[in-house]
Amino acid sequence: MSETHTNCNRQAMVGWLALLFMFLWPYLRGLTHEFVYDDHGQIVAESFLESQGRWSAVLRLQTLSDPALVNGRRPLVLVSYMIDKQIWGDQPAGWRTTNYLWLLAAMSLLYTFLLRVSATLEKNQTMPLFAWGATWLFVWHPALIESVQVPAFRPDLMVLVWALMALHASFSMAVRETAWQRWTWAGVGLLAVAAAILSKESGVMVPFLVASFWWLFPKGRPRWLPAMGWCAGAIAFVIAYGLLAATEASEGGATSSWQAMGAEWNGRSLLFPENLFTLPWLWTLYLRVLIVPAPLIVDRVVVPISSMLDGRFAAGLLLGLLTVGGFIWAWMRRQPWICWGLAWMILGFAPVSNLIPLLNPMAERYMPPMVVGFAIGIALMLVGGTLKNKREAWLRIGGLAVIAAMYLVIGINRVGQFQDDATLWSATLRAEPRSARAHTWVGIIRQQEGQLAEAQLLFERARELNPRDLTPIINLAILKGSAGRLDEAERLLREAVSIRPSFAPAHWNLAQALMFAGRMAEAMPSLEETLRLDPYHVAARRTRAQWRMMTGDFNAALEDVSRWLEMVPDDEDAREFLGIIQSHINVQQ
Repeated sequence: MSETHTNCNRQAMVGWLALLFMFLWPYLRGLTHEFVYDDHGQIVAESFLESQGRWSAVLRLQTLSDPALVNGRRPLVLVSYMIDKQIWGDQPAGWRTTNYLWLLAAMSLLYTFLLRVSATLEKNQTMPLFAWGATWLFVWHPALIESVQVPAFRPDLMVLVWALMALHASFSMAVRETAWQRWTWAGVGLLAVAAAILSKESGVMVPFLVASFWWLFPKGRPRWLPAMGWCAGAIAFVIAYGLLAATEASEGGATSSWQAMGAEWNGRSLLFPENLFTLPWLWTLYLRVLIVPAPLIVDRVVVPISSMLDGRFAAGLLLGLLTVGGFIWAWMRRQPWICWGLAWMILGFAPVSNLIPLLNPMAERYMPPMVVGFAIGIALMLVGGTLKNKREAWLRIGGLAVIAAMYLVIGINRVGQFQDDATLWSATLRAEPRSARAHTWVGIIRQQEGQLAEAQLLFERARELNPRDLTPIINLAILKGSAGRLDEAERLLREAVSIRPSFAPAHWNLAQALMFAGRMAEAMPSLEETLRLDPYHVAARRTRAQWRMMTGDFNAALEDVSRWLEMVPDDEDAREFLGIIQSHINVQQ
């Protein structure tokens, strides 16, 4: 091994150790924060994660078309959650540690990939500094915080890790000498593509990311046969995944939809053709967050654009054309790194552009791939070119440090907002007063604090902001019911059911209201509908088992309790119910 090669390896290791030392600085205060936002529904209350048949269902891809599972189409996410549930239980620090490890993996893969490519294809001595700077800016960019700090938003981090693994494999296909090695790495790359798509639907961008790298860096392109074989395999997997999910839904009678497409409108998603008119403006909004990452908002309200005459459409279209023009200019000037940074941003934006409408049109958790491209571009401008003298070098490095320091200050403040739901949603309401979701969450917190009048005002305001959001209606009904006004509670809940009949919590709360009024027989249809829509609803399962026991239908009650025990194997109440039911069945026999 040459002395130069040894020095490069030593520098790379020193750079990685420096990144390792710094990468958690924005997040240190947030390790022990409570679960927030979707953590409650996707982690704490998700009974599937502890059910007896969970591993079989995931490994056989039976969850792909299960509408009751939020992450049903993301089996690798479910695997990671099930492992965390087994190890950490409901300890937020443990789940968050896993997220930090995914961030560490993304950081390490990005840094080593940029180093590998620059060392092999570039002769510029500043490229190692560029690789380090780009990774530093990436890992500290405040737009990452939402996906890192909230375990329920882990899928976007996972997709990024698999994408970087696919890039490593694709580059190894080009630099390995033997055919066996090239085809082996092709297989590894295809597995990474599969893992990305099975982590989140946005993983479909990974094959295009690899193809863009091969196009922009011809020296990093593998031989024709392995490259074509890899592309064919990636396309085949994408098609197979789509067909499998569609077939499962058709045969199983499931009603799962692809994001907002085919689902009941939630009042937030962009309807056709507004999704097309709003798309350029969304690109503008994401660029704004990349360039000026403040304020950061966990629930961004996107006001749809309904006409090409809207000034926002023109502004977004102009910025989009400038982006494409910048790509073409950089390509003609033979600046592949600039092109590739833009490719990361464009391809990262494509799956969340709302061409296929999303349930939440815009969110910072969608941004990790865009952050990679932006970090590459900024680092290239600051430290990627030829440095004429030491003074210029220090000025550029100083500029990089200033930006990183700004990110650190914003990031530390942002992580503090994820301390608990009260802190997060109060900050969201201040930054985005149009958010119905923020009004609802703050209303729930005020309700828990006993400030019922203020809670009612917040729920009513949330209804005005988004009449199709059922959560404030349900919480208003709970307030009415708690005050003994069961007729008003029932009216609100029937209204909720009529607005969105597929929303299981509306049926469950209606069933509860009727039961509290002593109308058990009338409550049963709502209870049955709750379990049809959400078979993992433990409370509804328990209630139906109790009703069947009361009416003497012990065989049917046994089915409910058995299913209950499959979901929560250690539930003592379920075991007690099981003993009572079995004794009655034995007596009857």
